[in-house]
Amino acid sequence: MNTIKQLCQQYTTLGDSDIEILEKVALQLSFITELTGNDIFIDALTKNQKDSIVLAWARPKEKSAYSASVVGELAYSTNEPAVYRTIKTGEISRDIRGISQEGVPIAQTVVPIKNPCQKVIGVLIMERDISKELQQEERVGF
Repeated sequence: MNTIKQLCQQYTTLGDSDIEILEKVALQLSFITELTGNDIFIDALTKNQKDSIVLAWARPKEKSAYSASVVGELAYSTNEPAVYRTIKTGEISRDIRGISQEGVPIAQTVVPIKNPCQKVIGVLIMERDISKELQQEERVGF
C-alpha cells in the first residue's frame, strides 16, 4: 500500500511541507465521509500538469460508489473536469458531472487544498453516484 508521501514523490512535484498538509487533511476523511454519506478523496496534480493522482479515499459505511480502492490510480481530466478545474483555478466546483474510475456517472464537488502561500497543492473531492438520477432524467425526457 502506497502512502500519500510515496505517491506524491512518485507522481507529483510537491515538496515535503505540502505533502504534510495533504497528510493532515487525509486524517479527517473518515469524519467527512460519515457526515456527508459520500465517497471522499484527495487528489493532486501529476507531473504532466493535466491528470491527477488519487492520494486518499474514505468510503461511507452505508454505500460507496466504488467496489475497490482507487488510491494510487490516475484520475483523467477528461473524465473528472471538476478536479482539473479546481486544481487550475483554485475555485470550488459544485455538482459537476463526470465519470468515476469504475465508469460510473458521478457528480463531484471539489474544494482546493492550499498551502500557506495560497498555492493549490491538492483537492478534496466529494463524489456521489448519479446513475439513478440520469435514468430518471431519460424516462422523463430531459
